[in-house]
Amino acid sequence: NIAVNIIKPISYRIRLLFTALGTSFGPTLIFGVPLYIIAYTVFVLTKMLIITNIWMFLFNILIFIILTVLAMILSDSIQFFFGILCFYTSSAWGLSMLKNTITNFLSGSLLPLSFFKFGHFDLSKIVQYLPFAGLVQNPILVLINQSTINQSIHYVGLSLVWIIIFEIINKLSFMRASKAITVQGG
Repeated sequence: NIAVNIIKPISYRIRLLFTALGTSFGPTLIFGVPLYIIAYTVFVLTKMLIITNIWMFLFNILIFIILTVLAMILSDSIQFFFGILCFYTSSAWGLSMLKNTITNFLSGSLLPLSFFKFGHFDLSKIVQYLPFAGLVQNPILVLINQSTINQSIHYVGLSLVWIIIFEIINKLSFMRASKAITVQGG
């Protein structure tokens, strides 16, 4: 299957990226947007979230949408990187579990990154600059109005930098790994 896709006159990486984006956008539009509207309405009505400036609110929504798209691309880049590592193993299950553990733990989906403080050692400052924070933590901070304009723009820039880094690594790794393809079972 990989060999057939590699010889097609379209970039294998671009094909996988747009397949992943298409797979992500469907559920996001069908389930995510209505749930977001309901949750945001409930939070505003119960005064758990206070909108003081409509323009800042609209700015945060725009940045959240941008960060969400960047998070989908970054997630796919990380997934592709671990997929490349599978070329060198005979089992992808372990690498998949490793990727899921790392991304869930360091993205803020299990614990907020602010919990990564151990006495005087503040690991959260380091973890916030890793690519995984752009998957969950940073978009959520923008969504719930817990970031300034400068921080929001910083989050977008950081996600873009990590996407570029991963895509360069993926391109170089894929060129080398495509020479190491082995077929199991015939």
